Amino acid sequence: MTRHKRSAQKHLWFLIAFFLSYEGHAKESFFDESQFKLGLNYETDPKEERVIREELSLRHKLRASTMSFSFFSNGSFRANQRSFQKENRSAHLFSEKKEKKRNLRITGPGHELRFQELYGDYSKEELRIRYGNQLYHWSKADVIKPSNFINPLNLREPALNSKDQMLGVPSTSLSYFLEEGSFELVYIPYHIKPILPVSGNYWTPTITEQAFDMEIHDQDALPKGARNRGYAGRYSGYVAGIDYILSGYEGPDQDVLFVPTRTEAVPASKLKTMVEPYYNRVTFGGLGLSYARDGYGFTFDSRYSPRKAGLDQEAASRIDEPGGLPVPVLFSPHLSYSLGVNAFLPSGEWLGTEGEDSLLILEWHDSKYTKSTLSEDPRGQLFSVGVVDTAFNDKLETRLATIFATKTGGKVYATEVSFQYLPSSKVTLSYKKFASDSPDSQNLSSPLSQFHDKETVHVALEYSF
Repeated sequence: MTRHKRSAQKHLWFLIAFFLSYEGHAKESFFDESQFKLGLNYETDPKEERVIREELSLRHKLRASTMSFSFFSNGSFRANQRSFQKENRSAHLFSEKKEKKRNLRITGPGHELRFQELYGDYSKEELRIRYGNQLYHWSKADVIKPSNFINPLNLREPALNSKDQMLGVPSTSLSYFLEEGSFELVYIPYHIKPILPVSGNYWTPTITEQAFDMEIHDQDALPKGARNRGYAGRYSGYVAGIDYILSGYEGPDQDVLFVPTRTEAVPASKLKTMVEPYYNRVTFGGLGLSYARDGYGFTFDSRYSPRKAGLDQEAASRIDEPGGLPVPVLFSPHLSYSLGVNAFLPSGEWLGTEGEDSLLILEWHDSKYTKSTLSEDPRGQLFSVGVVDTAFNDKLETRLATIFATKTGGKVYATEVSFQYLPSSKVTLSYKKFASDSPDSQNLSSPLSQFHDKETVHVALEYSF
């Protein structure tokens, strides 16, 4: 049995024993929440007439509690056509090989079992202790969330809702609740890396730089040990009508820095430049603010690091020259922030359906290094516009979103319409289109244009029970 498997089983059995050992205490209920969702996902590229994925999923949420103890599980199992057709090389793969991860994610080319949250906690008066896979939503922003610096992201395919991308991290948290606010301290025993694109998948970035094609090669997570543990804390409060969060983090950086390392010759093709993720420790301080007045909401979310890794700008511009690889990694102070405005639009009045308004979301995001010797942060200068509307007693929900990379020229347009046609059944139709001003803008500094000219239609059926 591998070390990772033993570790995963140890954590799982600890949670079960933690809850069952106190099951005999007086309790209000056993299953406070029990929900399962069976889904079918079908995604296609209408221009290429290509099926991107055909996928079955089973999601669950379970909560059980005694008076002081509770157990919560939020996870999913997904299987694609590779599970049923072993030689189907065109399938949307979850990974290139079978793997078991530190956060209880079990994955293979045709399947994936993932627990976003799986924890037990103990509460007594103002105190709460929680242990297991957890998500930490510390950001005040709606679209790009700078101060969500604990949880890594699923980067296997683009998602406009970062909440769906967050991966749970095994951790221990201690919370103390006051009348005016709350404290939370977090300990993360080891590094959990993001999920990176799988080579050959439709959503694998197509990065072109001069005479080279680039291919992403995954790397192992940072080794276990004191050096790669994480520590975080936050205080949230309310003053003069403003909700605020002060936070801090010291540990492995969950942002991925892609570093060109070497070239490989490919028969009958251009040279390929291998790009590898670079993981290192980082220190962050975060500040989030939100304020609501007269139907408008205002949000600000930021983080600052005195020493964050980035690419040497001069070397990155010479990777096609002899001796240009690997590109050196430099360090610089770094600032990232999102500034947003929300407003309710009287769409019900405009359309004659009283009482149903739309929510308009505007957000500006910028990320930058303070030293000019580093390449620009690819997440810098993004402007997003979103609209959320519901109708027919919330049975019909429409979401529209557009993100502009104002400096590099990349754009994404997205529409999603969901209709709950039965109490337990829902169908969702979504459309995504990525574009850039020209194919020449495809490079490491333009994240949206890496999916240049990709256009997809996605249909999802969901049954709850």
